[in-house]
Amino acid sequence: MKRSVVILLTMALAGIHSSIIASDSIDLSGDWRFASDSDDKGLQQQWYQSELPGNNNLTLPGSMQQQGYGNAPGPLTSWVGDIRESEWNKPKYAPYRTADNFKMPFWLQPEKYYKGPAWYQQSVNIPQSWRGKHITLTLERPHWQTRVWIDSSEAGSENYLSVPHTYDLSELLMPGEHTLTIRVDNRMIVNVGPN
Repeated sequence: MKRSVVILLTMALAGIHSSIIASDSIDLSGDWRFASDSDDKGLQQQWYQSELPGNNNLTLPGSMQQQGYGNAPGPLTSWVGDIRESEWNKPKYAPYRTADNFKMPFWLQPEKYYKGPAWYQQSVNIPQSWRGKHITLTLERPHWQTRVWIDSSEAGSENYLSVPHTYDLSELLMPGEHTLTIRVDNRMIVNVGPN
C-alpha cells in the first residue's frame, strides 16, 4: 500500500491562503510570484511555461487585495451582487457615486477590488523519500475556478464553489525541483444569479 502525501492550500477569492498538512509535508507559506491577468491573456500567452511576468510577489497566507493588488472601487466597478439600483439612484447617494468620494452603502466595501484570473507560482523541491508516493494538492476554499500546472504540464482544472479542489500530482512530481503554477479565476463561472 502506498503512503500518501497531501499538499493543502487554502484560497480565498483571488488570493491564496496556504498551509500544508500531512506526515510528510512541504510548507508553501511565504513569498509567491504573482500576476493579475485582468486582460485574460495568461492562458493564450502560456504564462505557466516560464516565470510569471512582472516582478510582483505576495506573501501567503493572505489575499492579493489585502496586499495592495487590485483597483480602488468606484462608480464603474462591476459588482457581482445586486446593488439595489432603485435605492442607489436616489439623490441622497449622489455624493457617493463619484470617483473622488465613492462609497458603496449596501455591503462592506473592500480597499481594493479585483475580478478575473490571477496567477500564483512557487518553486517546490520534492524529496527523494517521496518517490512512488501518492501526492495530492488540495485547494481548500478557491473562488471559483482553478487550474494547476507542474512545470509546463497541466495537472487539471476544477470548477466548484463550495468544496475543495483536489489535484493528484503523483505522476507529475518526481523528486527534484519543480515549478507549481496556480491560476485562480474569481469571475462568476456558472451563472447562479447575482445574489
